[in-house]
Amino acid sequence: MRTRFASGLAATVSFLALVACANTDPGAEQQVAATAAPSIPTPAPVTGPPAETRPGNKGGYQPAFTYQTRAPAIQANVAFDVTTVASGFVTPFGFEFLPNGKFLITERLAGQFRIADANGNLSAAIKNGVPEVVARGQAGLLDVALDPNFATNQMVYWSYSEPQADGTNNTAVAKAKLIDGAQPRLENVQVIYHQAPSLASNLHYGSRLVFARDGTLFVTQGERSILPGRVQAEDLKSGLGKIVRIKTDGTIPADNPYVGRSDARPEIWSYGHRNVQGAFLHPATGELWEMEHGPQGGDEINIARKARDYGWPSVTYGVEYGAANTKIGEGLSQKTGIEQPLYYWDPVIAPGAMTYYNSDVVKAWKGSIFVSGLNSNYIARLTMDGEKVLGEERLSFSEGRERYRDIAVGPDGALYALTDGPAARLLKVTAKASGASTLAPAATAAPAAVATAAPVGNAPARTEPPVAGHLLALVTLPAKDGGRLSVTTPGWNNNEDIPFKYTQYQDNMFPGLEWTQGPSARSPTRSSCRIRSSSRVVAGQCCTGRW
Repeated sequence: MRTRFASGLAATVSFLALVACANTDPGAEQQVAATAAPSIPTPAPVTGPPAETRPGNKGGYQPAFTYQTRAPAIQANVAFDVTTVASGFVTPFGFEFLPNGKFLITERLAGQFRIADANGNLSAAIKNGVPEVVARGQAGLLDVALDPNFATNQMVYWSYSEPQADGTNNTAVAKAKLIDGAQPRLENVQVIYHQAPSLASNLHYGSRLVFARDGTLFVTQGERSILPGRVQAEDLKSGLGKIVRIKTDGTIPADNPYVGRSDARPEIWSYGHRNVQGAFLHPATGELWEMEHGPQGGDEINIARKARDYGWPSVTYGVEYGAANTKIGEGLSQKTGIEQPLYYWDPVIAPGAMTYYNSDVVKAWKGSIFVSGLNSNYIARLTMDGEKVLGEERLSFSEGRERYRDIAVGPDGALYALTDGPAARLLKVTAKASGASTLAPAATAAPAAVATAAPVGNAPARTEPPVAGHLLALVTLPAKDGGRLSVTTPGWNNNEDIPFKYTQYQDNMFPGLEWTQGPSARSPTRSSCRIRSSSRVVAGQCCTGRW
């Protein structure tokens, strides 16, 4: 099973057995004695230039404590080799380690699973019984997690974007028994959780799935980005912008903080979150650590503690999209009663995933947190002292620019990273005895059509058009052009309708751009590709659109 931290398979199994026998209190914020995990030496304090050298977003905010942001650059000086374990995935989102040395991967837009073996061979698509997904923008089939007792029950859980008949959608969680064979399949599919309310948005679904030590399931979510969702992130009557905790049958644990209250949803664990796409369970404390997207600046790492408010949208270290750096909510970054992030980035890295390295295989990495960025094209290694970030090292595992969608530590102590896009790969990073680090060649996408998007309601299925590689469009916005975009693509002529919707994170652009459907009769919106209010492009910046 994947616990989103690792200290070797045998140690993990023994550790879980120990926890199962322990008489712990599941309501004590999932904490157990620190002796449950191997000891980690305390790093010596380090000072020096920060790892982040770009200018911030001029919000005027000051950190609440030293190294809450822009921690010193600390190099572990580990030489490593990067190999491609498997390739050929199309827009994946999450993966899990199967006990037989295989990997289970979700393909987001196609709404299906794939199994890869240790030799890189891919199974046929696993789609039987998978509930219909919304497949546009950030939507699709999202994270996957194995049941703590997967070795005996073969149960898997996944989160996805669930369409509703009225055109709205939401985050949902389903489970099934995975049958691995010549034609892998899912049996007894059940949907166990529906985020509420549903909204007409293609953004901010979260979502990571993490099992707690007591067998309950944390589901990280988003507030759907649009203003009607944003304002509900701190509203306990809404499921938007919340991390929830449920049982594996979808029922609510009796010790959840808001059980029995008429003014709050009983599944809520913590609230005031924007869009949580990284999470792991800390091996020493059993607490849920999470990483969430800020707006323009203010990507955060937090410990998601019971009944705590993490501030979005009233308090943030980020500012509104656009060159004006407009403050959000109360215009504050610190407020009594609001949890402070352990660390934040300004400008953003657009969090993809995070994991805790608890293996002795690479001793210099032990106790570090690895975080992947979607607009940064690197993976950051954070040197930790308990809950304090002491330093940041930025690592690239590819010869070219690739986004890292998911990251985890394997039973063998290697670091595994799943890239994003139409020609994604699963990479394995291992330490080498000497010499310079060896990077994996960057993947290139063939100019061919990719996944067919699942229909929503009665809408017809849509097939993505052929393009050159993964480049869909080069977008620029002159300051004098009043929000009109100049678009250059290998697949269309300038000023031609772009027929599908895309989102990208490049150069601090989040949640990205959307182009309206076509082709159709010309309209001012379509012919000029008018920028949506939720997007951001600053004069002189550009980006490459991606699936």
